[in-house]
Amino acid sequence: MHFSAGDLGARDSPTGGGLDLKGMQKWNLTNIVASMSVILLILTVLNVSLFFKLWAMEEVAHGMHLRTKLRFQEKADLKLTPDASSRQLHHQKSPEELLLLRTVLHDSIQLLEQLRTSLVLLQRNFAVRNETVKAP
Repeated sequence: MHFSAGDLGARDSPTGGGLDLKGMQKWNLTNIVASMSVILLILTVLNVSLFFKLWAMEEVAHGMHLRTKLRFQEKADLKLTPDASSRQLHHQKSPEELLLLRTVLHDSIQLLEQLRTSLVLLQRNFAVRNETVKAP
């Protein structure tokens, strides 16, 4: 008894055609979408946890900065006489605040430059990929 490929397909498929490839493609597509959704969910959870960890680190750093600033102010207050302290503290705060402001501005500018560089590189990568897709 000899069977051909058409005979096997006729028995498996209710319509009498070949193998049911559309059902397999739908099943595979469903699995791919489900697995990608799970991966995206995991990445989202990791991203949120990273955000909260960075937020906590920022709070600790800010608290340390305030405590250090307060200690320096207390030390300066103890060294100065009561009359001279009010005049000298007013003059001391201004340059310190300017230095702090300059430092924050400098760091912000550097961060913006890094962001700009990253965006330019990302734009170039997209342009190269678009050219590659258009070429063939």
